[in-house]
Amino acid sequence: MFGLVALGVLGLAGCGGSTTVDSTQPYNRGASNGTGATSLPGADPANVIVGASLFINASETKTKEQIERVVSAIKKMPVPPKRAFLMGLTETTTPLWVKPLADAKISGLPVLSPGVKDWSKIVGAFGTGKLFSSGPKMAGPNADLLTRDESRMTSSFVADGIRYVVLNTDTATKSGKPGEIPRLWLTAQLAQFKENHVVLVGWRAMRAAVEKDETPVIAESPVEAMLVANKKVRALVSSAAASPVLAAHEGQAFSRMEIPAAGKDSMPAIGVIEVRGNGTVEARVMNLGAAGAPLFSARLFDPSPKASAPIGVPGKAAEGPVGKEKAPESVKDA
Repeated sequence: MFGLVALGVLGLAGCGGSTTVDSTQPYNRGASNGTGATSLPGADPANVIVGASLFINASETKTKEQIERVVSAIKKMPVPPKRAFLMGLTETTTPLWVKPLADAKISGLPVLSPGVKDWSKIVGAFGTGKLFSSGPKMAGPNADLLTRDESRMTSSFVADGIRYVVLNTDTATKSGKPGEIPRLWLTAQLAQFKENHVVLVGWRAMRAAVEKDETPVIAESPVEAMLVANKKVRALVSSAAASPVLAAHEGQAFSRMEIPAAGKDSMPAIGVIEVRGNGTVEARVMNLGAAGAPLFSARLFDPSPKASAPIGVPGKAAEGPVGKEKAPESVKDA
């Protein structure tokens, strides 16, 4: 059972890996974010933010003007992200994101969504071809019964000590069903990763957004059970949610973050993961265009000896069925 949580974090240990997006050195790009973390010179090294990743549902952000406003708002964040995972891109909208993100010194990382016909064009536009090359192939055992090479559609890499796995949530298998992921490939990869903390990113959500929602999701019970039981998997970030969600599985380290699309000319909700110098990570969901506290925050792991995961304080419930879920006991922010 998932419970909504506020203000929380994920610790990094045993971090390694051969593929990285960029360095994990502390950087000074803004002031305090209001949660105790800061990037200002002279701050306590434990609270210095050494890296931030942003997650955005870009499926309804389609004009040059709107995209420029979104990137401008991202640049004004107290600690701007090093990279942005972009869900819902198309061959038409991709070029509109490339220059604004490059000018802001933010790496664009596309996430495959339904309807894309030329994925290589999208990956190539951001210059991320080398990162998207380690996914499952038809050659070899092919335990997932793939019907095409998926090695560039699903892949993994390390950024700020976290192993990110970008999943094609419509993996082509012999079943022919939408909402499939390479489950057996992922199981094998999780066993091989040196990192103790993994974040999955994909278009489709774990569960239906509302009752009787016929949108295909990844919610096959073996998949959810596998992710929840695996001690390395900290979160699944997805789009296709009716409203923003940040929910933790009670008694487990696994959480799910769901980011809805923005309407026409609107500022989107975003998800953020920030890594601190002491090895913790803040997961937050907020409205990009609104000032003030985030909608939801979660401490997914605390490296202090007395901490247990997950911990947090109740946040305002999101609309929809997730709002009925039980929240864990409250704690003070570290």
